[in-house]
Amino acid sequence: MKKVAIMTDNIACIGPEMAQKFGIGIIPYHVVMDGKSYSDPEIDMERLYARLRKKENLPVTSAPNEKEILDAYRELSQRAKAIVHISMTFVFTA
Repeated sequence: MKKVAIMTDNIACIGPEMAQKFGIGIIPYHVVMDGKSYSDPEIDMERLYARLRKKENLPVTSAPNEKEILDAYRELSQRAKAIVHISMTFVFTA
């Protein structure tokens, strides 16, 4: 078991190969297009870029939900004693 693991979100633009190689946990943000939410691995990037080029009916982003964050931490905690999270921003409320 590692002493420390790194967790980030997909805003960091770390590809799956690098994440795998270094054991980095990644929490996906979401893109909402036409009323449907897509996590980063699910989004069709060509469709997204085409939509952005048109500059109409633009997609929006959405932060990961609490379950996604908790699941990612649970998984990574099985491989390390401590987790350092580097993130754009998260606001937790109780």
